Amino acid sequence: MNNHNSAGRLCPHCGRIKSDQSTTFCETCEEADRLDYKRIRSYLQHHPQANAMEVANNTELSINRVLYFLKNKNLQLRAPENKNPHNAKLP
Repeated sequence: MNNHNSAGRLCPHCGRIKSDQSTTFCETCEEADRLDYKRIRSYLQHHPQANAMEVANNTELSINRVLYFLKNKNLQLRAPENKNPHNAKLP
């Protein structure tokens, strides 16, 4: 068996054979990806000032998983507001 040929058929996350070769992951991992994305997006909609660690802790996902979505799935953290005007930088 040609390992190069079979590499594109395997899910890079779990190693199962993908039934749809046009997707990156197998059906199970694609669904998990969608659910995790929705979970993070929903949390950020309700907590727009949250940082990555807060998102991870409150969604019960790993920090690496949260960072993956921030980097690869068009999710963004907002810059925290300066709540202490005494710490504001002077021009």
